[in-house]
Amino acid sequence: MAITDLDELVLSCRTEQAKTYIQEAVGSYRAGAYRACIVATWIAVIFDLVEKVRDLALGGDAEARAMIEKYERWQKQIEHGNSDAIRHSLNFERTLIDVTQEKFEFFEPQQLLELRRLREDRNRCAHPSYQRLDTPYRPSSELARLHLRNAVAFVLSQPPVQGKAAINALVSTVASDFFPRERAEAQTALLKAGLERPKDALVTALTDTLIYGLFDRATALFGRRQTLIGLGALHDLHPSLTESRLRRAVNRIARETNDKRIEFVFAVLSNIPVTANLLDADIKNKLGEFLRSAEVERVQAPITIALEFEGLRAPAEARLNSLSAKELIPIVQRSKSRAVVERAVALYCDVHQWVEANTVYDSCIEPLVPQLTADDFKAIIVAAVSGADLRGANSFHRLLTRIYSEQLMPRADLLSFLTDTGLAPEAAALEREADDDIPF
Repeated sequence: MAITDLDELVLSCRTEQAKTYIQEAVGSYRAGAYRACIVATWIAVIFDLVEKVRDLALGGDAEARAMIEKYERWQKQIEHGNSDAIRHSLNFERTLIDVTQEKFEFFEPQQLLELRRLREDRNRCAHPSYQRLDTPYRPSSELARLHLRNAVAFVLSQPPVQGKAAINALVSTVASDFFPRERAEAQTALLKAGLERPKDALVTALTDTLIYGLFDRATALFGRRQTLIGLGALHDLHPSLTESRLRRAVNRIARETNDKRIEFVFAVLSNIPVTANLLDADIKNKLGEFLRSAEVERVQAPITIALEFEGLRAPAEARLNSLSAKELIPIVQRSKSRAVVERAVALYCDVHQWVEANTVYDSCIEPLVPQLTADDFKAIIVAAVSGADLRGANSFHRLLTRIYSEQLMPRADLLSFLTDTGLAPEAAALEREADDDIPF
């Protein structure tokens, strides 16, 4: 390991205290004192773990607080020469990596194994009685370098919250009523709550907790918008790790969940669109059947989501085209997709009296006017002379006026089309109204 590599190793430590702890070990390594390097590395690990537990205690973790209180009590007793306190303190050091793993899950299994090896090699280096031979233990430079790297990678560079404690902290953050509703802000909140430098296991565990919690009534995450936002923000931060878990979880949940919660699957698709590509064929079929046959009130929001995805668009459009104007209203409020526009235009072109025309226009057409094309306007004009009771309806006049005044299609084209279709009086009225406008 080059000197520059050692410097980068020190710089990767999370805190200034951690850098201070490891500097002695790095100095020993550079001097070729590999026994001293391993001993100093172990000391750096212990001090840093104590600081991590202290941070958790300050954050309100009861188990961490109890550990620190015992540790500090023993330190005070040691100052007064209490031999029992010395024994307790030595045992605390010897078992610290195992205890922190048991209580807080700081480490992954392989990391714990490597830290236990560091502890064993430290004992060989620091205690001559560990050796049966007359010559002291002589670790290689490669072994000292490995322990140095592992200490920084597994402990000194890591934040103090991992495992169960991290999951609990992150879940509490997401479940809070004050969790941000914007994705970028949600990402920041997750980073500050423990995802600044997470282990892969933490990301995958949090993904599982959020997605399963969304469907589990017994959790604080059940059916809540912030759960979806948190899940989406987590995917934004770690897409490769979360997608593998989402594929497994969403398919399993959709396969097993009762029909009363199937809408939540569509909510996941809406917040994390890539999830649609992770669905198994049988799940797409199940969602499609839900769109085709569930009660209207249940499918109105899912339809607007399904319209965005190739594998679900066909059943969504089929159900959409069966809806009445009243049933279409919630969909118009949520979506301006082309399929929604076409259904709204079709309904307006099929009205049979002026009151109905005005109602359909106000609820379904007027909100979509900016999305209507010239062909849509022409279809409505043709309908006015071929069966729909539009001519004479206040809404039809308002629509023509808006098209003309806002030039939603060229005025000359509109007037010409009205005249050619048999609506010359309406064309003349538009020109007359324009001439009557006060020019200031």
